[in-house]
Amino acid sequence: MKATHFFLLTLLAMSVAGSVYAEHASTSELSEVVAVDTVPYTESREREKTPPKAAPKKAAKKLTHEVTETITDETTATEPAEKDAYAATNPKSKKKKKPAKKTEEVVETEKAAEEEKTVAEDTKPKISTEKLMDQLYASRSGFGIDQEEVELIQKKGGAPTYGEILFDSWDFVLHDLKITKNDVLYDLGCGVGKVAVQAYLDFPFKKVVGIELSRTRLEYANEVKAELKERKLLDKNRKLEFVLGDITEANIADATVIYMCSTCYSYECMNTMALKLSRLKPGLRVVSLKALPQHAKYGFTLLSNDPDKPTHVLPMTWTKESGSDVYIYKLEGKSKASEKAAKASDTKKDKKKRSKKSSQEESKKKVETESATAA
Repeated sequence: MKATHFFLLTLLAMSVAGSVYAEHASTSELSEVVAVDTVPYTESREREKTPPKAAPKKAAKKLTHEVTETITDETTATEPAEKDAYAATNPKSKKKKKPAKKTEEVVETEKAAEEEKTVAEDTKPKISTEKLMDQLYASRSGFGIDQEEVELIQKKGGAPTYGEILFDSWDFVLHDLKITKNDVLYDLGCGVGKVAVQAYLDFPFKKVVGIELSRTRLEYANEVKAELKERKLLDKNRKLEFVLGDITEANIADATVIYMCSTCYSYECMNTMALKLSRLKPGLRVVSLKALPQHAKYGFTLLSNDPDKPTHVLPMTWTKESGSDVYIYKLEGKSKASEKAAKASDTKKDKKKRSKKSSQEESKKKVETESATAA
C-alpha cells in the first residue's frame, strides 16, 4: 500500500515538472518571434527595395589585379638579377652574335642612295621657285645699263632694249617642250639670268648656260648664282653657267634647246643666228620671240597647228594683257643653205692656207737666193 502510494506521488511530481518546462520553452520561442515582428516597417521595406551592392566583387577584382601586378613586378625584378648572376658565372654568355657582314655592293648601294637623298634634300627649295626668284631679283634689274654697253650691243646687231618673258609663260613653254635630263639649254642674250635660273631649278636640264654681252647684267646673273650656291640649291651633277660673249660667235655645239628673247633683233642678226643654229644637231628646238627668216631653207620646222601663225601667244613684261608671239622650231636636219655656207667657209679657209703656204715658200726661196748671192 505504501509502495503504491509512493509510486503515484513520484508520477505526479514528474508531470508537474514537465509542464513547467514546456511552458518555459514556449514562452522563449514566443519572445523571439515577437522580437522579429517588432522590427520597424519602414526599415524592413527599405532593405527589400535597395539592390545588392557589387562593391564586394569590385573590391575582390581590384585586389586580385593588385596582387597580380605585384607578383609580376616582383618576378620581372628578379629576372635581371638572375641573368646578371648567370652572366657573372658564365663569361661566354656575354658574347653577342655578330650581325652578318654586308657585301661591298650592298654598302655602295646604300651609300649612293643616302647621298642622293641628301643632295635631293639640299637642292630642293624650301619655298616656291617664283617666290625665291622674287627674293633673288628684288634689287637686281637688267633695265638700266651704261651707254658704252648700249653702243656695243647695237654694234653687234643686237638690241639694248630690255624685256623678259614672265615666269608662268616660260614655265608653260618648258612643259610644252617635255624637258629631260639629257637636255642642254642655252639662253642667248640672257640678261640677268632669270630664264636660265628658272629652267635650272624647275626642270631636269643637265646643263644651263646664259650668254650675255652686257657686263652689268652678267654680274647680276653671277651674283644670283652665288646666292643659289650659298642656299645649297646647286646640284653638283648639273651645271649652271653665265658667260660674257657675243651670241653670234659663242660655242653652243651641245645645245638641245635654244631660247632667244629676239623681239628687237635686226633682220641681219636673225639671219646670222638661223644659219648658225642650222649647223647644230638635228632635233634641236629653238624658242624665239621673232620668226626665223626662211626657216624651212635652214632645215627648221615650225611647231604650230597653223604654219602661218606663231606656236603660242604668251604674256611678257611689255605685253602682259595682249601677249607676244612665241615661235618654236625643230631642226629636222642639215639644210642645203647650211651645207653651202659650210663649203664656202671651208673654201675660204683653204684659200687662206694656200696663200699663207705660198708666201712662206716665196720668202724661203728669197732667203736662199740672197744667201747664194752673198756666197
